[in-house]
Amino acid sequence: MKKKTPLLFALILITSISTRDFSYVEESLVQLEPSYFGQEVEAILGHIQERHESIDYSNVGIYIEELRTGNNWVYNNGLVYDPSTDKTKGLFSSASAVKLPMAYASLRYMEINDIPLRAVAFDPLSKDNYVLSEAIRDSIVTSSVAAYNKLVRWLTIPVANATLEADGIINSTINSEMGLDAYWSLERNLRVYGTANISRFTPEDYGLILKSVYNKSNEGNPYQMLLMQSLIDNKFHSRIPRGVSYRYEVAHKTGTYMEGGKISDAGIVLHPTNPYIIVVLTDKQDDFIKTEKFIRDFVWHVDELMSKRTLVINRRIHLAVLSTDQYLLY
Repeated sequence: MKKKTPLLFALILITSISTRDFSYVEESLVQLEPSYFGQEVEAILGHIQERHESIDYSNVGIYIEELRTGNNWVYNNGLVYDPSTDKTKGLFSSASAVKLPMAYASLRYMEINDIPLRAVAFDPLSKDNYVLSEAIRDSIVTSSVAAYNKLVRWLTIPVANATLEADGIINSTINSEMGLDAYWSLERNLRVYGTANISRFTPEDYGLILKSVYNKSNEGNPYQMLLMQSLIDNKFHSRIPRGVSYRYEVAHKTGTYMEGGKISDAGIVLHPTNPYIIVVLTDKQDDFIKTEKFIRDFVWHVDELMSKRTLVINRRIHLAVLSTDQYLLY
């Protein structure tokens, strides 16, 4: 936006107030707000780093997006070469959080190929016939490893990753089945998939998946409505939901592998006036309890910011009338 002279700015302000037209303020907001949004989140992270000094922040990845404005912020979204797959993908192997992209890929494949949600599949290892939508729900709601592995064997790893890539999830990959269910073995994983690593993800790619779930479920898409409700029904609440003090619903999926210091959560906070995505992935952390406290504290501060920003989103014209200069400098 070109800089206006004080006289010209005053004339525009007087004209706009008299006609109740604040489009010029909206234009300023569009150009200025994203950088201020990022600065405020960075300030929160700086505050959190001082409060939680034991956390290894080089092994923390974060993605935040305000769903009504599209403002977003990402931290540690880098890539790493994975020799087991000969691909360069996201830094984070996110433990059971990978059940979210697997469920999403399964549902998108079903949607694209007109496969009913209640379709029955056959698992060659367990010899079970099972309902696909029930396996998807179990993999999310109770974090069932057996259900996840059935979906991997049904959809296959190449199709799952191709489906994700078609939806713009290009810096992440699902690699194999997860241990330890009755039909899993390290030997079989290495023989069939060539790796024991279950995933390699960026926080931003988790955010893209969650945004698609949110948008498509709001549009009435039955496949993503199933996934949204499954994420809401998740039985594990000690991270993002506790971070927002259980004040509203959270559609999320946790990931935990304590031996590797992987303690993560990726979700949609259904804030009543400012819904948002927040993804926190961690790796190689020394203390499970301290890492959970860090996630909850960070989420709490972000939620306070989102609640405050409701004024910016919903009362733009009112704030412009009261204090245009202050508003533009927000």
